[in-house]
Amino acid sequence: MEITGKVDILKMAGADFIEVEDTVACEYTHLIYVGGKLHAELICSPSHLKDLEAGYLYTLGRELAPVPDGLVFSLEDILSQADNFLSESKVFFETGAVHSCALVVDGQMMHFMEDIGRHNAMDKTIGAALIAGTPLEKGVILTSGRVPSDVMKKIIRAGIQAIVSRSAPMDAAIRLAKEYNVTLCGFARKSRMNVYAGRQRIIGGLDES
Repeated sequence: MEITGKVDILKMAGADFIEVEDTVACEYTHLIYVGGKLHAELICSPSHLKDLEAGYLYTLGRELAPVPDGLVFSLEDILSQADNFLSESKVFFETGAVHSCALVVDGQMMHFMEDIGRHNAMDKTIGAALIAGTPLEKGVILTSGRVPSDVMKKIIRAGIQAIVSRSAPMDAAIRLAKEYNVTLCGFARKSRMNVYAGRQRIIGGLDES
């Protein structure tokens, strides 16, 4: 299935409209069955659907438990990764209609995913890591989307120690990050980043001696 399509549109050019062909993101309804019964209906981009299923089901309503320490990552490296990872998204530059997500392990970007839904992009990334055997507990999640509480719960249930967003976290997500020991960063781009929780995992910064 194609994740983008072509449509004819009228585009404003000065005071007039001209007919052009535009690239748009495709929307797909994916049904997830568990035990032969319909469990979920997800509106998503029609790609990496097995990864989507795996990540979605893996991060469903299990009990939340604090995420252990152990991971450390370079401030300079993660800022560079956060600044560059959107360049991987050809679909975003063509349509402006998708979110991006990736897992960084030992400084290497892995399992880059994009979807019309930020939750789906996250689930695809987590699912791809699970299927490939990539250790989630050793990775940092990069995301282009906002971080609300339901995304933070996915991070906690997956045992991921850190999430870095180019956008903003919500107040409930910040509280969860502090309570369950997750490193949460937002507005990460070029030489700036806000750290909302879990500073102990980040190597580098002006407050280090």
